[in-house]
Amino acid sequence: MVKKFSIFALAGLIAIPAMAMASAGPNVTDLERKIEELSKQLDELKAGLAAQKEVSDALSNSVDDLDERSDDWDLAARIKFFGDFRSRLDYYSADTIFGRSLENDQLWTNRFRLNMRVNASENVEFKGRLAMYKTWGNQSAFDDDSGMMWPVFDGNVTRTPAESSALYVDRAYVNWNNIAGQPMWLSIGRRPTTDGFPAAERMGVDGDATPMAFMDWPFDG
Repeated sequence: MVKKFSIFALAGLIAIPAMAMASAGPNVTDLERKIEELSKQLDELKAGLAAQKEVSDALSNSVDDLDERSDDWDLAARIKFFGDFRSRLDYYSADTIFGRSLENDQLWTNRFRLNMRVNASENVEFKGRLAMYKTWGNQSAFDDDSGMMWPVFDGNVTRTPAESSALYVDRAYVNWNNIAGQPMWLSIGRRPTTDGFPAAERMGVDGDATPMAFMDWPFDG
């Protein structure tokens, strides 16, 4: 009896580890499967982060490029060119004090104006204008009925037909506004004192100039 019990006990002791191993087998397999799944998820996450980094780098490069362009655009926006070109046909007929009659039924003229405006800073701006004004086919100083040539004065060089097709400085001045944050300003250069109101309305130009009732003659100051 004792011998049989011992055999059964020994068999039981041998079976217990086997059962434990058998029961532990599926848990290890599940753990390995979960580890493998987590590893795949980690690889996918790494790949996603790498792709996101590429997108972020591309976006950063685009932002840097736009920042550089904005500087160029800002500089370009500070400088503006505009102007006008006009051809005109005049006719005149008159009697001189010498008793002679003068007549010209085809007096063609060209006038070209090139304007520039530069905002150097918030309160400092430059404005300029180059002008050409000449009669068709004329490349020498005009003369009158006496045959004498008369010079074009400084104030008329861009306002009457000149002897050449050269561009002359009609306006060039700097405005400094809001000096020290106060309602004060300083302006210096070749002044905008021609083609003021109401001539500006007739010619369709800006109204920066002094009204003609006060002055219609360019000067430096």
